[in-house]
Amino acid sequence: SRRQQLRESQGKLARRAASRPYVTMLAILVPAVAMLVRIASGGDLDAFGAVVVPFDNGWWRFLTAPFAYVSVGYLFAISLAMVIFVPGLERRLGPIATAILLVACGSLGMIAAFGVEDQRGVVEVVAGGNGIALGAIAAWYVIRRFEAKEDGEDFDVVGVVVCAAVILLLPVVVPSANVWVDSPEVPSVPAGLVSTVLRKH
Repeated sequence: SRRQQLRESQGKLARRAASRPYVTMLAILVPAVAMLVRIASGGDLDAFGAVVVPFDNGWWRFLTAPFAYVSVGYLFAISLAMVIFVPGLERRLGPIATAILLVACGSLGMIAAFGVEDQRGVVEVVAGGNGIALGAIAAWYVIRRFEAKEDGEDFDVVGVVVCAAVILLLPVVVPSANVWVDSPEVPSVPAGLVSTVLRKH
């Protein structure tokens, strides 16, 4: 049956990702190394890939900005969310699909933040992975809800809501964690893509 084939496919992906969740490790280690280099060199955040509004930005900054962090605390909060939710995505979707989802969510968040701040006419430095974390939480939620429905199990959403709330509140304490990065379009990307994949199976 299709359900059995889906389970077998997920099992193969799980065995591949169970030993080492490479996407999770890279999503944490790369920003950590970049931040250490920036601090050691005394460089500005915009020199390490952040988006600066309203000045002219290369398209590549929308890809690098989600991985540029202003502080250790900010990186720790995002990393904790990724450790909780991203390995589960790797096991179910595979590393390539998971990496694409994370990059898409982070980039979309940066584009949304740039567009809003540019219209406001303010000078703003936008960086960090709150869009990535929120997208990962949304994708994980969609998958777990689908699995719980298929298996007839109860699904407790309290933990998911708490984690999402923490990410949504980050802009209150971290200036570069722009509130518009957490716009509804960010979680809608992984939620929509994952739902499409699940429906096909």
